Amino acid sequence: MKLSLFHLTSMLTLALVHAATRMRARPCQHAEEEELGRLYDHALAEGGAIVLWAAGDTTAAMDWYCRAFQQRFPGLRLQVHVDRAHGHCAHIEHFLAGNGRGPDLILLQSAAGFERWKAQGALLEYRPLGAQRQKPGYADPEGAWITAWDSVLVPLFRSDVPAAEQPQSYAGFLIPSLHGRLVLTWPHDDDVVLYLLDRLQRAYGIDYLRRLAAMDPYFVHGTSVPAALLEHSTRFIGSLTGQAVDPGGAVPAARRWLPQRAPLAACNQRMAIFKAARHPFGARLALAWTASFGFQSSLATWRARSDVGEPPGLPPLDSLHGADVTGFNRWVADDDRVRALRSQMRALFGPHAGTSLQPGDEAAGRFERVAGHGLARPEPCC
Repeated sequence: MKLSLFHLTSMLTLALVHAATRMRARPCQHAEEEELGRLYDHALAEGGAIVLWAAGDTTAAMDWYCRAFQQRFPGLRLQVHVDRAHGHCAHIEHFLAGNGRGPDLILLQSAAGFERWKAQGALLEYRPLGAQRQKPGYADPEGAWITAWDSVLVPLFRSDVPAAEQPQSYAGFLIPSLHGRLVLTWPHDDDVVLYLLDRLQRAYGIDYLRRLAAMDPYFVHGTSVPAALLEHSTRFIGSLTGQAVDPGGAVPAARRWLPQRAPLAACNQRMAIFKAARHPFGARLALAWTASFGFQSSLATWRARSDVGEPPGLPPLDSLHGADVTGFNRWVADDDRVRALRSQMRALFGPHAGTSLQPGDEAAGRFERVAGHGLARPEPCC
Protein backbone atom coordinates (compact mmCIF):
# COMPACT_ATOMS: atom_id res chain seq x y z
CA MET A 1 0.00 0.00 0.00
CA LYS A 2 1.37 3.42 -0.99
CA LEU A 3 1.49 6.11 1.66
CA SER A 4 1.13 9.77 0.77
CA LEU A 5 3.67 12.33 1.86
CA PHE A 6 1.03 13.67 4.28
CA HIS A 7 0.65 10.26 5.97
CA LEU A 8 4.41 9.72 6.15
CA THR A 9 4.88 13.16 7.68
CA SER A 10 2.08 12.52 10.21
CA MET A 11 3.59 9.16 11.21
CA LEU A 12 7.03 10.71 11.64
CA THR A 13 5.58 13.53 13.74
CA LEU A 14 3.76 11.06 16.02
CA ALA A 15 6.92 9.00 16.41
CA LEU A 16 8.90 12.07 17.41
CA VAL A 17 6.20 13.12 19.90
CA HIS A 18 6.18 9.66 21.52
CA ALA A 19 9.98 9.63 21.68
CA ALA A 20 10.04 13.08 23.25
CA THR A 21 7.40 12.00 25.79
CA ARG A 22 9.48 8.96 26.76
CA MET A 23 12.59 11.09 27.08
CA ARG A 24 10.74 13.53 29.35
CA ALA A 25 9.24 10.72 31.44
CA ARG A 26 12.54 8.92 32.08
CA PRO A 27 14.36 11.84 33.74
CA CYS A 28 11.22 12.62 35.75
CA GLN A 29 10.92 9.06 37.04
CA HIS A 30 14.66 8.88 37.68
CA ALA A 31 14.50 12.08 39.74
CA GLU A 32 11.55 10.70 41.70
CA GLU A 33 13.46 7.50 42.45
CA GLU A 34 16.43 9.55 43.67
CA GLU A 35 14.09 11.56 45.90
CA LEU A 36 12.58 8.37 47.33
CA GLY A 37 16.08 6.95 47.92
CA ARG A 38 17.15 10.00 49.93
CA LEU A 39 13.98 9.95 52.00
CA TYR A 40 14.32 6.20 52.57
CA ASP A 41 17.83 6.66 54.01
CA HIS A 42 16.59 9.43 56.32
CA ALA A 43 13.57 7.34 57.38
CA LEU A 44 15.80 4.37 58.25
CA ALA A 45 18.04 6.62 60.35
CA GLU A 46 14.95 8.08 62.01
CA GLY A 47 13.88 4.62 63.19
CA GLY A 48 10.51 3.62 64.57
CA ALA A 49 7.20 2.98 62.88
CA ILE A 50 5.39 5.39 60.55
CA VAL A 51 1.77 5.88 61.63
CA LEU A 52 -0.92 6.47 59.00
CA TRP A 53 -4.60 6.98 59.78
CA ALA A 54 -6.74 6.04 56.77
CA ALA A 55 -10.45 5.89 56.03
CA GLY A 56 -11.95 2.46 55.41
CA ASP A 57 -14.68 0.00 56.31
CA THR A 58 -12.63 -2.84 57.80
CA THR A 59 -9.29 -3.19 59.55
CA ALA A 60 -7.98 -5.03 56.45
CA ALA A 61 -8.99 -2.27 54.00
CA MET A 62 -5.43 -0.92 53.66
CA ASP A 63 -3.46 -4.15 53.96
CA TRP A 64 -2.56 -4.01 50.25
CA TYR A 65 -1.06 -0.54 50.68
CA CYS A 66 0.82 -1.55 53.82
CA ARG A 67 2.32 -4.65 52.19
CA ALA A 68 3.34 -2.74 49.04
CA PHE A 69 5.07 -0.03 51.10
CA GLN A 70 7.01 -2.45 53.25
CA GLN A 71 8.01 -4.55 50.26
CA ARG A 72 9.28 -1.41 48.52
CA PHE A 73 11.04 -0.07 51.64
CA PRO A 74 12.32 -2.99 53.75
CA GLY A 75 13.37 -2.15 57.26
CA LEU A 76 10.53 0.33 57.78
CA ARG A 77 7.27 -0.48 59.51
CA LEU A 78 4.10 1.25 58.38
CA GLN A 79 1.29 1.09 60.93
CA VAL A 80 -2.05 1.82 59.27
CA HIS A 81 -5.03 2.48 61.52
CA VAL A 82 -8.33 2.20 59.64
CA ASP A 83 -11.62 3.79 60.70
CA ARG A 84 -14.47 5.63 59.04
CA ALA A 85 -13.56 9.22 58.18
CA HIS A 86 -15.79 10.90 60.78
CA GLY A 87 -14.24 8.73 63.49
CA HIS A 88 -10.75 9.81 62.47
CA CYS A 89 -11.77 13.46 62.30
CA ALA A 90 -13.03 13.35 65.90
CA HIS A 91 -9.76 11.76 67.07
CA ILE A 92 -7.71 14.31 65.11
CA GLU A 93 -9.53 17.25 66.71
CA HIS A 94 -8.82 15.66 70.11
CA PHE A 95 -5.14 15.23 69.20
CA LEU A 96 -4.76 18.78 67.86
CA ALA A 97 -6.25 20.12 71.08
CA GLY A 98 -3.21 18.71 72.86
CA ASN A 99 -4.71 15.42 74.01
CA GLY A 100 -2.89 12.19 73.27
CA ARG A 101 -0.81 11.16 70.29
CA GLY A 102 -1.87 11.52 66.69
CA PRO A 103 -0.66 10.03 63.40
CA ASP A 104 2.28 11.05 61.26
CA LEU A 105 0.03 11.40 58.22
CA ILE A 106 -3.60 10.93 57.20
CA LEU A 107 -5.50 9.61 54.17
CA LEU A 108 -9.14 10.72 54.14
CA GLN A 109 -11.84 12.17 51.87
CA SER A 110 -12.83 14.81 54.46
CA ALA A 111 -12.11 17.92 52.36
CA ALA A 112 -13.48 20.29 55.00
CA GLY A 113 -11.19 18.75 57.59
CA PHE A 114 -8.08 19.32 55.48
CA GLU A 115 -9.04 22.94 54.87
CA ARG A 116 -9.60 23.50 58.59
CA TRP A 117 -6.33 21.81 59.64
CA LYS A 118 -4.41 23.82 57.06
CA ALA A 119 -5.96 27.08 58.36
CA GLN A 120 -4.93 26.05 61.88
CA GLY A 121 -1.34 25.60 60.72
CA ALA A 122 -1.38 21.92 61.69
CA LEU A 123 -0.28 20.49 58.31
CA LEU A 124 3.29 20.27 57.07
CA GLU A 125 3.78 21.92 53.69
CA TYR A 126 5.71 19.46 51.51
CA ARG A 127 5.64 19.07 47.73
CA PRO A 128 7.36 15.92 46.43
CA LEU A 129 8.27 15.78 42.74
CA GLY A 130 5.20 13.66 41.99
CA ALA A 131 2.90 16.43 43.23
CA GLN A 132 3.82 18.46 40.16
CA ARG A 133 2.21 15.79 37.98
CA GLN A 134 -1.11 15.67 39.80
CA LYS A 135 -4.29 16.56 37.93
CA PRO A 136 -5.40 20.21 38.20
CA GLY A 137 -6.76 20.96 41.67
CA TYR A 138 -5.64 17.64 43.14
CA ALA A 139 -2.66 18.96 45.12
CA ASP A 140 -2.70 21.95 47.45
CA PRO A 141 -0.70 24.83 45.90
CA GLU A 142 1.21 25.37 49.16
CA GLY A 143 1.89 21.65 49.63
CA ALA A 144 -0.51 20.96 52.52
CA TRP A 145 -1.87 17.81 50.81
CA ILE A 146 -1.88 15.65 47.70
CA THR A 147 -4.55 13.34 46.28
CA ALA A 148 -3.73 9.64 46.60
CA TRP A 149 -6.51 8.42 44.28
CA ASP A 150 -10.18 8.97 43.48
CA SER A 151 -13.05 7.04 45.04
CA VAL A 152 -16.22 6.62 42.98
CA LEU A 153 -19.57 5.14 44.00
CA VAL A 154 -21.65 3.60 41.21
CA PRO A 155 -24.63 1.25 40.89
CA LEU A 156 -23.62 -2.42 41.10
CA PHE A 157 -25.38 -5.70 40.41
CA ARG A 158 -24.54 -9.39 40.72
CA SER A 159 -22.21 -10.70 38.03
CA ASP A 160 -24.61 -13.55 37.18
CA VAL A 161 -27.51 -11.22 36.29
CA PRO A 162 -28.39 -11.90 32.62
CA ALA A 163 -27.46 -9.10 30.24
CA ALA A 164 -31.09 -8.40 29.37
CA GLU A 165 -31.90 -7.84 33.06
CA GLN A 166 -28.93 -5.64 33.95
CA PRO A 167 -30.14 -2.19 35.09
CA GLN A 168 -28.99 0.66 32.86
CA SER A 169 -30.58 3.53 34.78
CA TYR A 170 -31.26 4.48 38.38
CA ALA A 171 -34.94 3.76 37.77
CA GLY A 172 -33.92 0.24 36.76
CA PHE A 173 -33.03 -0.50 40.39
CA LEU A 174 -36.60 0.21 41.56
CA ILE A 175 -38.41 -2.60 39.74
CA PRO A 176 -40.62 -4.95 41.85
CA SER A 177 -38.34 -7.98 41.41
CA LEU A 178 -35.59 -6.17 43.36
CA HIS A 179 -37.81 -5.45 46.37
CA GLY A 180 -35.89 -6.48 49.50
CA ARG A 181 -32.84 -7.43 47.40
CA LEU A 182 -30.95 -4.13 47.33
CA VAL A 183 -28.04 -3.53 49.69
CA LEU A 184 -27.23 0.10 50.51
CA THR A 185 -24.81 1.97 52.76
CA TRP A 186 -26.40 4.08 55.49
CA PRO A 187 -26.43 7.60 53.96
CA HIS A 188 -26.43 9.42 57.31
CA ASP A 189 -23.31 7.47 58.36
CA ASP A 190 -21.22 8.15 55.23
CA ASP A 191 -20.84 11.61 53.71
CA VAL A 192 -20.05 10.36 50.18
CA VAL A 193 -23.20 8.22 50.16
CA LEU A 194 -25.15 11.17 51.52
CA TYR A 195 -23.72 13.27 48.68
CA LEU A 196 -24.86 10.66 46.13
CA LEU A 197 -28.43 10.54 47.46
CA ASP A 198 -28.56 14.33 47.54
CA ARG A 199 -27.52 14.39 43.87
CA LEU A 200 -30.19 11.78 43.04
CA GLN A 201 -32.77 13.87 44.87
CA ARG A 202 -31.77 16.97 42.92
CA ALA A 203 -31.90 15.08 39.62
CA TYR A 204 -35.07 12.99 40.11
CA GLY A 205 -36.89 14.61 43.02
CA ILE A 206 -37.72 13.46 46.53
CA ASP A 207 -40.10 10.90 45.07
CA TYR A 208 -37.12 8.85 43.89
CA LEU A 209 -35.80 8.54 47.45
CA ARG A 210 -39.27 7.64 48.75
CA ARG A 211 -39.55 4.88 46.16
CA LEU A 212 -36.06 3.70 47.11
CA ALA A 213 -37.07 3.53 50.79
CA ALA A 214 -40.20 1.56 49.78
CA MET A 215 -37.91 -1.08 48.17
CA ASP A 216 -37.04 -2.23 51.71
CA PRO A 217 -33.26 -2.14 51.12
CA TYR A 218 -30.82 -3.85 53.46
CA PHE A 219 -28.46 -1.30 55.02
CA VAL A 220 -24.80 -1.80 55.92
CA HIS A 221 -21.93 0.33 57.18
CA GLY A 222 -19.24 1.04 54.60
CA THR A 223 -19.07 1.24 50.82
CA SER A 224 -16.87 -1.81 50.21
CA VAL A 225 -19.40 -4.18 51.78
CA PRO A 226 -22.13 -4.04 49.07
CA ALA A 227 -19.88 -5.49 46.34
CA ALA A 228 -18.78 -8.31 48.65
CA LEU A 229 -22.36 -9.17 49.59
CA LEU A 230 -23.48 -9.14 45.97
CA GLU A 231 -20.89 -11.78 45.16
CA HIS A 232 -21.18 -13.96 48.24
CA SER A 233 -24.84 -13.93 49.21
CA THR A 234 -27.70 -14.89 46.87
CA ARG A 235 -30.02 -12.71 48.95
CA PHE A 236 -28.87 -9.52 47.21
CA ILE A 237 -28.93 -8.46 43.55
CA GLY A 238 -28.06 -4.78 43.36
CA SER A 239 -26.70 -1.68 45.09
CA LEU A 240 -26.50 2.04 44.41
CA THR A 241 -23.73 2.75 46.91
CA GLY A 242 -20.86 0.40 46.09
CA GLN A 243 -17.27 1.30 45.25
CA ALA A 244 -16.70 1.15 41.51
CA VAL A 245 -13.29 -0.43 42.07
CA ASP A 246 -10.96 -0.93 45.00
CA PRO A 247 -7.59 0.89 44.77
CA GLY A 248 -5.78 -2.37 45.50
CA GLY A 249 -7.99 -4.40 43.16
CA ALA A 250 -9.54 -6.45 45.98
CA VAL A 251 -13.27 -5.68 45.50
CA PRO A 252 -15.13 -8.77 44.22
CA ALA A 253 -16.11 -8.77 40.57
CA ALA A 254 -19.63 -7.40 40.89
CA ARG A 255 -20.67 -5.76 37.65
CA ARG A 256 -20.99 -2.01 37.57
CA TRP A 257 -23.01 0.48 35.59
CA LEU A 258 -21.03 3.63 34.84
CA PRO A 259 -23.54 6.42 34.17
CA GLN A 260 -22.48 8.66 31.30
CA ARG A 261 -24.71 11.57 32.28
CA ALA A 262 -26.66 10.47 35.37
CA PRO A 263 -25.25 11.49 38.79
CA LEU A 264 -22.55 9.53 40.54
CA ALA A 265 -20.44 10.32 43.60
CA ALA A 266 -16.71 10.87 43.14
CA CYS A 267 -14.23 12.35 45.59
CA ASN A 268 -10.51 12.79 46.13
CA GLN A 269 -8.78 10.72 48.78
CA ARG A 270 -6.40 13.30 50.24
CA MET A 271 -3.13 12.64 52.04
CA ALA A 272 -1.31 15.06 54.35
CA ILE A 273 1.43 15.16 57.00
CA PHE A 274 1.01 16.73 60.43
CA LYS A 275 3.65 19.19 61.64
CA ALA A 276 3.67 17.24 64.89
CA ALA A 277 4.64 14.00 63.09
CA ARG A 278 6.99 11.92 65.20
CA HIS A 279 8.53 10.42 62.03
CA PRO A 280 8.68 13.36 59.59
CA PHE A 281 11.01 11.69 57.09
CA GLY A 282 9.03 8.47 57.11
CA ALA A 283 5.84 10.49 56.57
CA ARG A 284 7.46 12.39 53.67
CA LEU A 285 8.56 9.07 52.17
CA ALA A 286 5.05 7.59 52.32
CA LEU A 287 3.51 10.69 50.77
CA ALA A 288 6.17 10.99 48.04
CA TRP A 289 5.84 7.29 47.20
CA THR A 290 2.04 7.62 46.96
CA ALA A 291 2.49 10.52 44.51
CA SER A 292 5.15 8.69 42.49
CA PHE A 293 4.80 7.42 38.94
CA GLY A 294 5.44 3.83 40.02
CA PHE A 295 2.75 3.72 42.69
CA GLN A 296 0.15 5.64 40.68
CA SER A 297 0.69 3.32 37.70
CA SER A 298 -0.10 0.31 39.91
CA LEU A 299 -3.50 1.55 41.14
CA ALA A 300 -6.61 -0.34 40.05
CA THR A 301 -8.82 2.72 40.50
CA TRP A 302 -8.89 6.26 39.07
CA ARG A 303 -5.47 7.83 39.51
CA ALA A 304 -4.38 11.24 40.75
CA ARG A 305 -1.61 11.88 38.21
CA SER A 306 -2.24 13.29 34.77
CA ASP A 307 0.65 11.43 33.10
CA VAL A 308 -0.12 7.77 33.89
CA GLY A 309 -3.53 7.21 32.30
CA GLU A 310 -6.32 5.17 33.90
CA PRO A 311 -6.42 1.40 34.44
CA PRO A 312 -7.84 -0.76 31.62
CA GLY A 313 -11.63 -0.60 31.56
CA LEU A 314 -11.94 2.73 33.38
CA PRO A 315 -12.71 5.80 31.27
CA PRO A 316 -11.35 9.20 32.35
CA LEU A 317 -13.58 10.66 35.04
CA ASP A 318 -14.08 13.85 33.06
CA SER A 319 -15.67 11.76 30.28
CA LEU A 320 -18.45 10.77 32.71
CA HIS A 321 -20.54 13.92 32.73
CA GLY A 322 -22.30 12.94 35.95
CA ALA A 323 -19.00 12.87 37.87
CA ASP A 324 -17.82 16.07 39.53
CA VAL A 325 -14.82 15.27 41.72
CA THR A 326 -14.49 18.77 43.13
CA GLY A 327 -18.25 18.98 43.69
CA PHE A 328 -18.00 16.85 46.82
CA ASN A 329 -15.50 19.29 48.34
CA ARG A 330 -17.90 22.20 47.83
CA TRP A 331 -20.92 20.21 49.01
CA VAL A 332 -19.39 18.89 52.24
CA ALA A 333 -18.31 22.43 53.24
CA ASP A 334 -21.98 23.43 53.59
CA ASP A 335 -22.46 22.24 57.18
CA ASP A 336 -26.07 23.38 57.46
CA ARG A 337 -27.18 21.48 54.35
CA VAL A 338 -25.28 18.34 55.34
CA ARG A 339 -26.91 18.33 58.80
CA ALA A 340 -30.36 18.87 57.27
CA LEU A 341 -29.79 16.01 54.82
CA ARG A 342 -28.76 13.63 57.60
CA SER A 343 -32.02 14.41 59.38
CA GLN A 344 -33.95 13.89 56.15
CA MET A 345 -32.31 10.49 55.56
CA ARG A 346 -33.07 9.37 59.12
CA ALA A 347 -36.71 10.27 58.50
CA LEU A 348 -36.76 8.36 55.19
CA PHE A 349 -34.74 5.27 56.05
CA GLY A 350 -34.73 5.17 59.86
CA PRO A 351 -31.83 5.63 62.28
CA HIS A 352 -28.68 3.78 61.28
CA ALA A 353 -28.00 0.80 63.49
CA GLY A 354 -25.78 -2.24 63.83
CA THR A 355 -27.70 -4.54 61.54
CA SER A 356 -26.41 -7.98 60.59
CA LEU A 357 -27.15 -10.76 58.17
CA GLN A 358 -29.57 -13.47 59.21
CA PRO A 359 -27.92 -16.72 60.40
CA GLY A 360 -29.19 -18.70 57.40
CA ASP A 361 -27.80 -16.34 54.77
CA GLU A 362 -24.75 -17.28 52.76
CA ALA A 363 -21.50 -15.73 53.96
CA ALA A 364 -23.21 -14.50 57.15
CA GLY A 365 -20.23 -15.40 59.28
CA ARG A 366 -17.80 -13.68 56.97
CA PHE A 367 -19.63 -10.37 56.63
CA GLU A 368 -21.74 -10.05 59.77
CA ARG A 369 -19.25 -7.88 61.67
CA VAL A 370 -18.48 -5.72 58.64
CA ALA A 371 -22.08 -5.21 57.59
CA GLY A 372 -23.35 -4.70 61.11
CA HIS A 373 -20.87 -2.91 63.28
CA GLY A 374 -17.96 -1.88 61.09
CA LEU A 375 -15.02 -0.82 63.25
CA ALA A 376 -15.31 -0.32 66.98
CA ARG A 377 -11.95 1.49 67.10
CA PRO A 378 -8.88 2.04 64.89
CA GLU A 379 -6.55 -0.95 64.80
CA PRO A 380 -3.20 -1.47 63.07
CA CYS A 381 -3.46 -3.55 59.92
CA CYS A 382 0.24 -4.21 59.48
